[in-house]
Amino acid sequence: MKLKKEVSLTLGQKLIDTLIHFKYAFAVWRMPNTSEICLIISLNGVKKTKKISLTNSPSGFVFNSYQSNHPISPYFITADVILKKGITNVSSSVKEVDIATLLENLQLEYPNSFYRHEKLDKLDSFSNVFETQITEAIHCIKEKFFDKVVLSRYKDEFLPPNFSTWEFFKKITDSYHNAFCSLCYFPEKGLWIGASPEILISNNSERFLTVSIAGTKALADTRDLSEIAWTQKEIEEQAFVSRYIINCFKKLRLRKFHEYGPKTIQA
Repeated sequence: MKLKKEVSLTLGQKLIDTLIHFKYAFAVWRMPNTSEICLIISLNGVKKTKKISLTNSPSGFVFNSYQSNHPISPYFITADVILKKGITNVSSSVKEVDIATLLENLQLEYPNSFYRHEKLDKLDSFSNVFETQITEAIHCIKEKFFDKVVLSRYKDEFLPPNFSTWEFFKKITDSYHNAFCSLCYFPEKGLWIGASPEILISNNSERFLTVSIAGTKALADTRDLSEIAWTQKEIEEQAFVSRYIINCFKKLRLRKFHEYGPKTIQA
């Protein structure tokens, strides 16, 4: 990245709210077991791509909304502006006028209209849909269409009047040290905040590592990991994921790999 113009940004609620207000796509994240928080901003919108190359793509952030397009067309935030270790770098491909506009917008004061604070008048009917999906899933398993399915549901919660996106994100990073914590915004898809303990790929230049996590239990503060006992159900769930990963290796004709575990970890 080449510094194109002297730019200084400060991570915080004002910066986050400004980027959302002016519909700049951005991503903030913190890697597991670290304290460093990184930010990238796209000044030219979000690219929707059908293929992501881990070796040839420019710096950026990949996001998939897990809807009907998954995993065909993920969203890609280009790293036009990078804030890392307190230093702001700007891509050499960014136009001066775009940087100037961003800096002007950051100086403006405006009422924040992005967040909604209304009270819920009634509960949605998604629970009925979820129960129907469970019935269908059980039927499909009995008919041998598949062996395992994971269903999810959502719940609407309106934000309190004093809600701070930045403070909420920092709370997540403080609470889940060994998780990948992220905050990203897409004008088309809204604001997303999350924390995940799952590692897709870890690379130290000599080897790459991936992890299969399946089967969960609540862990009391006083219990040691060695005391956790797994039932046949959780053991099978773990085996499903591990076998899937090994089958992916075979499709890539990757034969030389070492398999460790399974073992119990705290996520």
